[in-house]
Amino acid sequence: MGTIVAAARGVPTTVPRERMQAVYEELKTPYKWGPVLNGPNGTRVDNPRVFRAKDTWYMTYNHVEGSGGYEGWLATSDDLVRWTLRGRILAKGSGGWDTGSVGVYLGLQSLDVDRAYLPETFEGRYWLSYIGGRKDGFEAYPLNIGLASTDDPARVDGWRRLPENPILAVDNPDVGWWENRVQFASQLVRDPARKLGYEFLLFYNAKGRRDNVERIGVAGSHDLRHWQRPLRDPIVAGDPDFRISGDPQLLQMGDLYVLLYFRGVPAQEEVGDHETFACSYDLVHWTPWTGTGLTRVREPWEGRSAAHKPWVFRWQGVVYHFFNYTHVIDKKPYGGIGLATSRFIGKSYQCEELEIDRADGGYVVVPGMKLAGYRGVEFRGRQAGDAIRFVVEVPEAGEYDLRLGLLAEGNGPRFRALLDDAPLGGVLQPASEPTMRTECGLGVAKLDRAGAHRLTLVLEDDALRSGGGYLVLDSIECRKR
Repeated sequence: MGTIVAAARGVPTTVPRERMQAVYEELKTPYKWGPVLNGPNGTRVDNPRVFRAKDTWYMTYNHVEGSGGYEGWLATSDDLVRWTLRGRILAKGSGGWDTGSVGVYLGLQSLDVDRAYLPETFEGRYWLSYIGGRKDGFEAYPLNIGLASTDDPARVDGWRRLPENPILAVDNPDVGWWENRVQFASQLVRDPARKLGYEFLLFYNAKGRRDNVERIGVAGSHDLRHWQRPLRDPIVAGDPDFRISGDPQLLQMGDLYVLLYFRGVPAQEEVGDHETFACSYDLVHWTPWTGTGLTRVREPWEGRSAAHKPWVFRWQGVVYHFFNYTHVIDKKPYGGIGLATSRFIGKSYQCEELEIDRADGGYVVVPGMKLAGYRGVEFRGRQAGDAIRFVVEVPEAGEYDLRLGLLAEGNGPRFRALLDDAPLGGVLQPASEPTMRTECGLGVAKLDRAGAHRLTLVLEDDALRSGGGYLVLDSIECRKR
């Protein structure tokens, strides 16, 4: 019915190339900051949903322990770059349809790209959708979709499941041919225009029994409890070259709906997973973007799997694009959440990217493996004055906050930092717990030119005070002020 109504009213069924190009130019995020959230001790985290409340940034995300299933967690931040884990918000069920896995996706956020970090309420409560399954394991089939709500999304407790769950299931009488095997990630939105006849829409990707391709479709509801499928077929159908079209995020730009999603490709393809989008005037007919991905270039820390599972919004003129990446170490996947932006805000150089200019004394192990999933450049010195020098490069002159991410073992080695041979602050002594990652602020540096700069770390103690201590650096952060 939606297709007939749209055609009768003369709504265009395709979006012109120049309009698609304008969307790309507005949403592209070519500058990758680096990872912003990693799971503890090599666990996997993914599916970020960022929102703002009480002058603080929050992120719901999914946490996977070992080979188990999802659970929903929460993190907080003051600056969108440094995030602190707060705890679990939705645990696995007890004996029901979601006893093995619960993957959460905060819903009802504004469709305006400049307000997509603001969640709205229904019946005085905030809502999220989630995938759940009986079987333990990462995305173990079958998976269905449920809802939960709270009166305060900034709290880790208080989320209540909807009694009518699951709201969508692979064995529903009206289930589509493309979704009758497993249902995956979803986004719950409110559409005031009711383009498909419903106030509430759920966009989700799923897989049918016919083939191994993931596609994106939509369901509708008037009350969040009773759901129908207004369209028989998916809105993003996929194609033979892309096995996954998934993790949708809907935005609205004027009269145009923009659906962000990621394309997952066969392992032998060089292009790798990447973010893309499709556009529509009526939520029925979609024009896919065929150009370069929104953030396609892979950094060494991402491994083969480039940006996927997007969450995008604009804040103070900068488009922030949070995404998932997967790095394989010793044949085990370790997932994290990264950040790309439309303008350069700085960069967090990861150990795979650190260019060692030279080491004076001591010795270097690249990379140092200290913990499962922990990668770093290991530097052992023997006497005061031993030093290691790195090259960091910035595309713009300006003032930068410099910070190190590291492990310090042994007797807590002390060191000084120099930038282009000029001292930065005083003597630093990081925490020396053997499994505790810490961060050391080096101070503010005024860089008068773009290009390469030398950061030198000089040890203060002879033989590290005879304790055999050493540093394992995982990152050098240069944040533009």
